[in-house]
Amino acid sequence: FGARLGRSASHIGERKVVVATYLNSARLDWLSLFCSWLCASSVRSFFVLALDEATCTGAAALGCQSSIECVSLKELPMPSAHADQPFFDERGSLSQAAKRNASKRPTNTSPD
Repeated sequence: FGARLGRSASHIGERKVVVATYLNSARLDWLSLFCSWLCASSVRSFFVLALDEATCTGAAALGCQSSIECVSLKELPMPSAHADQPFFDERGSLSQAAKRNASKRPTNTSPD
C-alpha cells in the first residue's frame, strides 16, 4: 500500500503531492473526466481507492495519460477487529458499521 501511494505522488513546484480519490465502477465515466483534467493540469499520477473489485480493472482500461495507482479496500491494511466490516456500502456511502465505529472513537478533549 505504501509503495503504491508513494508512486502516485506528483511534483508540484518543490512539493511532492498525492492526488487521491475514491470511487466504484459505476463512476468510471467520472474518472475518465477527472483523468483528462489532471493531465491538462500537469498532474502525471494519482491514487484511487477502489470501493469494488471491478474499479481497478476498469480504471486501467481507460488509457489515461496520467499514471493511476489503484488499491481496493480489500488490499488496505486494516486492524483485524474491523477487517470483516465494510466501510462503504454499495452506493459508495459510509456504511452503518463504519459510522458506529467512528462514533465510538474518543474525541480530543484537551483545550489546545
